Amino acid sequence: MKLPRIFRLPFCKPITIRYITDKQMAALSGKDLSGMWSGLTEKPTIYVNKDTPLWEQIDTIFHEIKHALIDMETDVQSSLIETMKVEAGQTAVEMREEEE
Repeated sequence: MKLPRIFRLPFCKPITIRYITDKQMAALSGKDLSGMWSGLTEKPTIYVNKDTPLWEQIDTIFHEIKHALIDMETDVQSSLIETMKVEAGQTAVEMREEEE
């Protein structure tokens, strides 16, 4: 089975999925983890411990995607949606002014 290397969502940067060893995970996180989400960085990344069984890697990918979704939803709400609401409000004010 070929595991994914990238995950894409609308309105967001693609998420790279990297498969790393136990030692690399410990060096990166300072802990013994199956996986880790980098957060919304310049290059968002999910790290998966490739020394775990395949079924655990699959479960880890889904678990880390949940973390990514929460962060991305918050980011999209605060940047894109709030901007759209402000612009729509300004447009509505401008339209009322034009009607008067």
